[in-house]
Amino acid sequence: MRASRNLKFLAAALAFVVGLGTVGFHYIEGWPWFDGFYMVITTLTTIGYEEVHPLSHAGRVFNIVIILSGVSLLFLLIGSLTQALLEFELQSFFGRRRMERDIDRLTGHYIICGAGRVGRSAARELARRPAQFVIIENNEAKAQKFAGETGW
Repeated sequence: MRASRNLKFLAAALAFVVGLGTVGFHYIEGWPWFDGFYMVITTLTTIGYEEVHPLSHAGRVFNIVIILSGVSLLFLLIGSLTQALLEFELQSFFGRRRMERDIDRLTGHYIICGAGRVGRSAARELARRPAQFVIIENNEAKAQKFAGETGW
């Protein structure tokens, strides 16, 4: 959840910088809206084309602010996206390995097919006895919901 929140915040901040830059070039330099937008995009992507129109001193100072804030945000966004993808992949990999290891250790256990109404009832009864059991569910969302509700 935290990675998603960070990505949303950084994307919103980057969109704000693009909007601010477009408005700034329009009002500071008197450029058409598209020229200002184009200038901000070429600046943030570090492509390095020359300016759409010559910049005044105030325009250059403003462009420096756009470069520092926008490029920094863009790199932070790329880093956060990479971190989120790596965390997701590692969590999936190690979570699956742990589950497979736990299943391999089970002996003398019951297998419940499906986490529907009857499967959940059977699982509650086996948990009260304490008996070892495994629940197999095709629907990943239902399995996650059931695991979250019961802690199994």
